[in-house]
Amino acid sequence: MSIADLEASVSGAIDTGKFDVVTAVTLLQKYNVKGATHNVDLIVRMLVSCIATFNKNEVDLILAQLPAVVEKASPSIEKVLAAENALQSGQFVQFWTQWSEVQTLVK
Repeated sequence: MSIADLEASVSGAIDTGKFDVVTAVTLLQKYNVKGATHNVDLIVRMLVSCIATFNKNEVDLILAQLPAVVEKASPSIEKVLAAENALQSGQFVQFWTQWSEVQTLVK
């Protein structure tokens, strides 16, 4: 599958609530292998989808495929990760405050 096909597949899966981490990781690997520009908006949607279902393992799989330069260059990704960190560390008030902001990133 091409990168565009994978992006459409991942986006459609997120839209229908049937996020598939295997397809998402395949897309991220293609970005890396082909040297293609990462679709940060779609990556944010992937991360938000995982966090919304409390799936830490999927968040970790996605992050493992992201080059640090992409992760650090995107304020949106950093905001999502800050919210995820607050959730994982039991800082629920902080999480819900950040979560409200994160949700505006994907609309």
